Amino acid sequence: MRSSTGAGFTILVLYLLSIPGVLFAAKIQISWNPNTESDLAGYRIYYGTASGHYGYVLRLGNVNSVQIDGFLEGYTYYIAVT
Repeated sequence: MRSSTGAGFTILVLYLLSIPGVLFAAKIQISWNPNTESDLAGYRIYYGTASGHYGYVLRLGNVNSVQIDGFLEGYTYYIAVT
């Protein structure tokens, strides 16, 4: 009787190699000086791979730092905080 453990492991490895973004994802930590205006509702982080064209938006509360993961190594990302 043959064991299917080897075949299952091979399939898992091939699946993981097919999604390199998961294997090579990077994290960034962003922090900024807090706004001193009393009516501040919160911050937004915009980021993407083209300057001025941000594909992602994070709506944050009244915090002055955030860690974002899922960035692919080898790409240039542009980030704006408002």
